[in-house]
Amino acid sequence: MKVPPRSPKTKLVSNNLLFYAYGFAGWPVAVGCFAAYLSVYMYHGIMPKDLLFTHEPYWDLTSDNLTTSTGMVIPASEQVIIRGQAAAAWQVTLVTTQRSRNDCATYTTKPRVA
Repeated sequence: MKVPPRSPKTKLVSNNLLFYAYGFAGWPVAVGCFAAYLSVYMYHGIMPKDLLFTHEPYWDLTSDNLTTSTGMVIPASEQVIIRGQAAAAWQVTLVTTQRSRNDCATYTTKPRVA
């Protein structure tokens, strides 16, 4: 409480930080998350083209059976499990990539001297 508040004219985030976050570091993380998400569906035999326009009628416990382009039929109970696995793959990839970037940033900066 002894330090006065910052000036209202002071920027909270610099332009360089915004460029790094969205232009340099953000897109590889997003691509990795999307790849992890789709890989779960592909592991279960569901191709990306089978996912188009399936949000409303499928992926719920009360949904109809999903028939893929290869003719495989997936019941509602399995759809819910697959959707959960895909969401988990997205989250694990997101956290892992952010943690690894944080570790890289920690090890490449100068150590603090006490």
